[in-house]
Amino acid sequence: MSAIISFFSSAALVFIIVRLTLAFPGKSLVQYSQELLGGFMGKLLSSFYLLLFLFMAGTDLRIYGEVIKTSFLPETPLVVTMAIMVLISVMVVFSGLEPLGRCADIIFPLFLLTILASLFFPLLYADFGNLQPVLARGWSPVLLASVTPTTITAQYTNLTMLAPSVQEPRKSLMKAAMWSLLGSSAVLLFFIIAVIAVLGPSEGFRATFPVFKMIRSISISAFLERIEALTIFPWGMGLFVNLSLNLYSGSKGLSQVFGLTDNRSLILPMAVIWVAFSFQGYKDSFEVLQFFNPLFHFAGFYFFLTVPLIVLWTAYLLKKPRQKQPQDKTKEKR
Repeated sequence: MSAIISFFSSAALVFIIVRLTLAFPGKSLVQYSQELLGGFMGKLLSSFYLLLFLFMAGTDLRIYGEVIKTSFLPETPLVVTMAIMVLISVMVVFSGLEPLGRCADIIFPLFLLTILASLFFPLLYADFGNLQPVLARGWSPVLLASVTPTTITAQYTNLTMLAPSVQEPRKSLMKAAMWSLLGSSAVLLFFIIAVIAVLGPSEGFRATFPVFKMIRSISISAFLERIEALTIFPWGMGLFVNLSLNLYSGSKGLSQVFGLTDNRSLILPMAVIWVAFSFQGYKDSFEVLQFFNPLFHFAGFYFFLTVPLIVLWTAYLLKKPRQKQPQDKTKEKR
């Protein structure tokens, strides 16, 4: 129920982000922020989103590294696993935005196939009676749990950096954003149902990585083992695209803040900072899990995302009537 509620709240958030971007065709978030608020304030406000790209991508990278080290490569240093993933993203982003899009096109069918396989095998062991009772503790836990997936929707701010490179953004940007949000919400909903049906609500709640534990608890046959790779494979592919996209948006935005003509000189230094943040920002996997605490997200949601959006929309709505007045006067003279 939290996943369903978070879809509607996330859709409203995505609409607000994309609608403001479409009002400034051919301009990124950094550019139209300066147009609305002036040079200094626009760059300062854009820095909030650049920090958001760093924080979200760095946290995702650390979570993935923890899973790989714990379950598959315990002897491999954590920093090595994360550095390899980021290095691949650096190579793609350095080549440009189009190769990144081509990689996503190639990865998507494999990603979708492995997601479906990850959902199919747990159905053999599912007990849907575990989904009851419904609303045993009322609406408060449901509404509180919807905060975290809504806040993670902040990654859709990447669209504000991609919009200048999109052909006919008014026709495609909003549609693509909403369809991708619907797909990701459906995956979240189905995996939540599968985890509760297989592990039960108590064990699923206590698990550090519940989906991974659910897949690992399933044994298909004596010769088919370690099917938890089905979850790691699509997760790794999705993380690669996500990291690359955040790396592109962050380097592109930072180059516009400093007035650079090319963002490629910033890609490698930014990647090094990301790995350092992922490695030094959290002591262990239990501290990483605090990232999903709804109260933590509630504070971050208003500070890093909602407040800058309110400022930008207020400046846009105040400036819009001023832009219309000179046009009306010229029409009267004619």
